[in-house]
Amino acid sequence: MSPGHPSKGDISLPRSHEKKDESIPKRIVSLKPGAEWSDVRAEAAAMLDISPASLLTPQAEGIYQWLTKKPNIGKSWSSQDLSKRFKPDPSKELFWRLRLLRDHRMTIQGEGYWNFRVFVSESPAPELALSPLNPVFPQITKKFAKTDLERLRDFFENLILDHEAEQSILLIARIEERCEVLSCFPQSAEGVLESWHYYRALSAMPRIKGTSLFYHFGHDLGPWYLGFSLASELTWKQVKQSIKLRRLEKSPSEKYGLTKNASDLLSWLLGKDYEKFDLHLSPDVEDNLKLGIGVDVEKIGKKNLRQLFDLLCQEITEKTEFEARAVPWAERFYDPTIHIFFRKKLGLEEEALRAVQSFLWERGIERKKDRIRDVLSRLAED
Repeated sequence: MSPGHPSKGDISLPRSHEKKDESIPKRIVSLKPGAEWSDVRAEAAAMLDISPASLLTPQAEGIYQWLTKKPNIGKSWSSQDLSKRFKPDPSKELFWRLRLLRDHRMTIQGEGYWNFRVFVSESPAPELALSPLNPVFPQITKKFAKTDLERLRDFFENLILDHEAEQSILLIARIEERCEVLSCFPQSAEGVLESWHYYRALSAMPRIKGTSLFYHFGHDLGPWYLGFSLASELTWKQVKQSIKLRRLEKSPSEKYGLTKNASDLLSWLLGKDYEKFDLHLSPDVEDNLKLGIGVDVEKIGKKNLRQLFDLLCQEITEKTEFEARAVPWAERFYDPTIHIFFRKKLGLEEEALRAVQSFLWERGIERKKDRIRDVLSRLAED
């Protein structure tokens, strides 16, 4: 190994006398498989015959001991509170050093650039008290597309199907040590998404019906965690059944004979809990082109998006039991963007009720639908 160019996985210590005497052995600390950085620091200190340096300062350790005293458990402390009690004033750097203690009872939140708030609970948060599965995550490219997100969703669905959860939370991963990072996110070729970047993909991943996804993947020292919690009044058995039914369902292209783009749009709309759309309007289509619907904007062209969705909505309306229409809609000070007016078509009975009700209104007569329905039912019997 040439001086100044350590091989991957090795750390070269400074060799101040190397130029004077080449006979002095080169001191190299190897980062062995499964080793942590603390092991490397201890080995380096032993080679240099010095005490290993701790990343925790005496001030940080002192504040931690005070925070975890019984009278202080369950209370929240701002950095200003700590500054009044401890001198010199705790800096933002302390924010990171307290995390090194790996106490799952402790929550540290930044408040602006300089300040933070610390809270120590009596017990860890539920997601940090469970045993994680810590699986090997699938590789996803940095420029991930809709198919990558669907593959990631299928990966989590398989984990849910394969494991019997006894709690309302299924903890998929809790990652705190270097060896856990390497185990869950193996080293791979350039261009593959790095472990802490997964939160970008998770935020855009299709939801798993009946569950809520929670996760924390950040730059900080952790712990990183990811899991699923049950929606209220549901069981894991029901969630598993929902997953199996989704996988058995025919795609809209098979069921209705839609083109691929129309099928992808309908799938996206159906997956958005369309019955709760405000004014029957979908979320902004243009924000979901690539990862939600799977439209290649470069191929279609931005100027053709409105025309494209007009055609797709017309196809959906003609071939399915749903009514769809592209609507430009402006929010606040922004220019109008494309939303989809989407709902189930009215049945013949509902159309008849509305027609009779409208007919009576024009003549100044107001009748509730239930009464009109009773009259129509009697007519049908006669």
